[in-house]
Amino acid sequence: MLREEVIANRGYVVFPVGENDRTDEVAVRVLKQDCPDFLLPFTTISMDGKAEFRYELTDGIRMSYQRPQMTRREFVRQMAGMLAPLKSCSDWMLDYHCFCFDRQYIFINGKDQTVRYIYLPVGSAAVTDKEIKDFFISIALGAELQDDRDFILKLVRLLQDSQTGLFTVLEFLRTEMEASEPAARSVRTAGGAADGGRVQEITREPERPKADWPGGAASAGRNPGNPAAQEPVPAVRENPPATAKETPANPAGQNAGKPSSGQFGRSNLEEELMRNLYGEDVSEPKNSRKKKEKEKKKEKETAAGREEKKGLFGGIIKKKKNEKKEPAAGAGYAPENGADRSYGKLEPASGDQRNDVWEAGRREAPMSDYTEVAGLGYEESNGTILQLRLENARGYAAPEVIELDMGKGFATVGRFDKAGYPCADFNFDHSLTFISRNHFRIEQREDGYRIIDLDSKNGTLLNGSELAKNIPYLLNHGDLISISSQIRLTYRVL
Repeated sequence: MLREEVIANRGYVVFPVGENDRTDEVAVRVLKQDCPDFLLPFTTISMDGKAEFRYELTDGIRMSYQRPQMTRREFVRQMAGMLAPLKSCSDWMLDYHCFCFDRQYIFINGKDQTVRYIYLPVGSAAVTDKEIKDFFISIALGAELQDDRDFILKLVRLLQDSQTGLFTVLEFLRTEMEASEPAARSVRTAGGAADGGRVQEITREPERPKADWPGGAASAGRNPGNPAAQEPVPAVRENPPATAKETPANPAGQNAGKPSSGQFGRSNLEEELMRNLYGEDVSEPKNSRKKKEKEKKKEKETAAGREEKKGLFGGIIKKKKNEKKEPAAGAGYAPENGADRSYGKLEPASGDQRNDVWEAGRREAPMSDYTEVAGLGYEESNGTILQLRLENARGYAAPEVIELDMGKGFATVGRFDKAGYPCADFNFDHSLTFISRNHFRIEQREDGYRIIDLDSKNGTLLNGSELAKNIPYLLNHGDLISISSQIRLTYRVL
């Protein structure tokens, strides 16, 4: 039904209108005058009494070119972004059943992850809700969540339920998005009606204990009857009132006007921290604590002195026993029980002893054979390796050879983002900003390779000719691939 064409180095999807097709004139007028952001605009072409709609493929990457590996948060965001336009169609007097639900013709913007559909304003192109559900089930089953695989089954069960509508699934996904976002603490300002009762997101500092405020809760500026005024208001320290006597009969007056510890300026929280540090009662006088510390130190020194006075001969005998147990340096000694091994310091003797020592060291020394190819670590590839050799670097620091693992049928080339996370299968350094995070893709098919520009910012050239966006081109051995039409970082296909 849909066909692709390249006109003036631009890629288009063409939908021919049949003779018996009934066109929705209202939808055509809306899309031409006020096209919503979630749809690709189109132009109407009439030739020899036949009409067709042309959609330009320049805004986003095909969904079929997207990597299936993602996190749960990314997957929920993408699925919600695909279902949201269906609910917004009524605002533009459009019918979401006329969307083209094909991953080849759904485009995702690489920057903000917004989704764009192709709208087919004819009655024969309409699909049912059951077909739309089956489409989203296929997307869910094709995704590979790295952190929560059980969520896929949960979503599939919800989509398979005949009693569940598409908008119910959208609300479920939005609830999941809100749950994954960090909760913002909203505190109502104490001004009440004076400032309109605004709710502000502020970061509250840890609340000071009540004992640190003179008079406890009564003077801490808190009013249980007024929830709007819950912020503590520091009070000025005053002398204890005359009625607050420190007697056992008046327990409420023991802490009035002073901290509960009996020391001015120290709270219960400070006492607890000091107790955790020193493991003793900090309420006793400072001189007494120092005296106890000196006594403990003296006892430790006395005990150490008794250990040293066991006798000179005992110490010599113990030393000789240890020397017998430990072999001489360079004899291939390997300490046990997790002790460190330092093979670099071994100086083996000559002859057979040297060979035995080096053989033991080679068996014990850890060996690693790890190669990083195409941004992903692996030891051995089961697929085909496609190599690209650097021909012209234009003064930039670029790898001499790029190896792309084609074992999964395709490989993408891009660069790291600013945070250092890989965005493609092979990633250039993030400082090469003229390379997009997802720049181009190479596919392996039965009749050879194909190269596709993934709506890159600066374009991709094949043998000096710029590629149209999202359109596959035949790639042969010996062809030159230039990244960016201005810089032209060029590689040759080996």
